Amino acid sequence: MSRTWAREAADVAAAYRQRLAPDDAAARLVLADLAQICCATQSSVVPGDPHGTAFNEGKRAVWLHLQDMLALQPERLSELMERSDQ
Repeated sequence: MSRTWAREAADVAAAYRQRLAPDDAAARLVLADLAQICCATQSSVVPGDPHGTAFNEGKRAVWLHLQDMLALQPERLSELMERSDQ
């Protein structure tokens, strides 16, 4: 990885954190919705359906990327989901 890429990656992560700050009410709603549709809190396995499992794993990959960009610890997910209901 080049230094330029590392700097750009840091800028991208900062942009994610700026736009989707878990302490912002609107961002919590968006993150909670994405967590739900991206299999963040449930198994991605669809018994007997490898294509369905692969599809769900693709959605989950998006969530894991968001979680990484936001430096969102997995244990904060339940708090995020609860706070979005308020």
